[in-house]
Parts: sequence; structure tokens; C-alpha cells
Amino acid sequence: MNEVEENLQAFLVSKSAEVLKIDAGEVQWDADIDEYGFDSMEVNRFCVELNKHFSISIQPVLFLEVTSLAELSRYLLENFPAQIEQRCL
Repeated sequence: MNEVEENLQAFLVSKSAEVLKIDAGEVQWDADIDEYGFDSMEVNRFCVELNKHFSISIQPVLFLEVTSLAELSRYLLENFPAQIEQRCL
């Protein structure tokens, strides 16, 4: 894992914990996002936070395709490499 991937992982775990109001230590990278209890409002908030932080545009429907933070990370790195790298270095 390189520096960008490590920083993205740390950000996604931290932001997930913040949105869900749980301790970041409770967030498991490869676990199914549904296990954490993301409801539609929290998914929307998470998307807004990601869009704002990385200057990207993702929609909540993405969470029907990606089922873990690890998959979300791969998606972001594949589809928005420049934006992610800019914010994670």
C-alpha cells in the first residue's frame, strides 16, 4: 500500500466513524458497509463529505455497487486518481 492509499484509507475510516458517530477503531476496512448501519441519510451525508473533500461527484447509488470501504477506495482511486492523489499526499 502506498502513501496515497494509506491516507485515503485513514480518511475513509475516520469520515465513516464521524458520520456514524462511532469510534474509528470499530470500523473494519473490508466489512460490509451495511453492517455499520448506514441509513440513506448517512449515505447521503457521506457522499456530500467525500464530494466536498475531494472535489468529485459521486452519488449515493454508488453504495449499491461497493459494499466495503476497501471497494470504495478502489473505486475512488480508479475513477478520480488526480483528485484523490492531490488530497492524500
